[in-house]
Amino acid sequence: MVFCAGIGGGSWHLIILECTVRIFLKLKKNAENLSFLLFNDKGKNFGDLTKINADKLPDFDVMVAGFPCQAFSIIGQRKGINDKVNKKGEIIFHLIEFLI
Repeated sequence: MVFCAGIGGGSWHLIILECTVRIFLKLKKNAENLSFLLFNDKGKNFGDLTKINADKLPDFDVMVAGFPCQAFSIIGQRKGINDKVNKKGEIIFHLIEFLI
């Protein structure tokens, strides 16, 4: 399971380890298209992880997540989980929910 898959950094490392990536989450269609091109990734894109019911996800053995750092960086004014505008800092809580 690859969350916040972007252009495939997490998928790339799983493939190096000879894992099969079957499920991923991406918001941007261009990133999804690039993943298909680079990795022949035929996994299911569940889309926006903030809108997914954790009980609806299939079982997985490994979870990779490169959640957005913007909320924690200087560019995001280091608001972290207190950034109420774009809420990218809160993504970590959704990822935790998928693990429990």
